[in-house]
Amino acid sequence: MSTLRLNTIQNPSGTTAMTINEDTGAASFPAGLTGGGKLLNIGFSHYTSVLALTSSFQTINTVTMTPASASSKFICLVTASFYHESATTVCVTELARNSSQLYEVADWWNPSGTGLPGNAALNYVDQPNTTSSVTWTQGVKEDVGAGKTNADYNGTTNGVCTLIVMEIA
Repeated sequence: MSTLRLNTIQNPSGTTAMTINEDTGAASFPAGLTGGGKLLNIGFSHYTSVLALTSSFQTINTVTMTPASASSKFICLVTASFYHESATTVCVTELARNSSQLYEVADWWNPSGTGLPGNAALNYVDQPNTTSSVTWTQGVKEDVGAGKTNADYNGTTNGVCTLIVMEIA
């Protein structure tokens, strides 16, 4: 077995790239240099009720955060569980920031028949460029036909719609 003991690591130009505390083993970096990306904050909201969809977006999940810096990025993960009550049903979920829609995705069922569940997912990296509080919302609606959230093939409550927002550096 070998042991490597050191208290600094230098880059090729000879300046210190990392210092290691001899007592704790903790690494520190020069100003302006970080040890890699970090998860700074996480917020989430889950909606588990059955909701009859309408032709307008209904807000079901909300997450509010205050960015650590104006350059912060946010990973937004949106999932929706749908139930199609009629043939040719289109169910839609959206992601909005401060009441302005960013994106929407749809789930569609065409063949005749009813009682079919479906899912939609939307993943987005957002950079609001602010240090003021930001609110993300998830909305749901039907574009065509008749649908619900969080119901299985029998129409029984059995699903979840989720909004997860992670601040990264």
